[in-house]
Amino acid sequence: MKITFIGNCQKVSLCFYFQQLLNSSDYNICYIVSNKEFIPVLGDWSDKCINKITNECEAIQRIKDSDIIIYRNFRIETSKYSNTTTLEK
Repeated sequence: MKITFIGNCQKVSLCFYFQQLLNSSDYNICYIVSNKEFIPVLGDWSDKCINKITNECEAIQRIKDSDIIIYRNFRIETSKYSNTTTLEK
C-alpha cells in the first residue's frame, strides 16, 4: 500500500512516525514537498523521513499511484497538486 504525505514540516514529521510505526514491507510511505518554495526549509531535521520527493513530475506521478494521501490543503495558487480540487481529479 502506498501512503503519501503532502505538505509542510508537520507532514514531514507525520511521515516519519508512520514509517516507524508501520511495517515497511507492507507499506511504501513517502513525503512530497507541497511547493518548491518549501525546499530550502528542508534541512537535517527532515532527513529522518526517508522517501522525500521534491521534484514536481515525480510528485504528481506518486500522487496518481497512491492508495492514501494525507495532505494539508493549499490554495491552487500556492500548490499545483496539494489542493482538494486537483487531488480529486
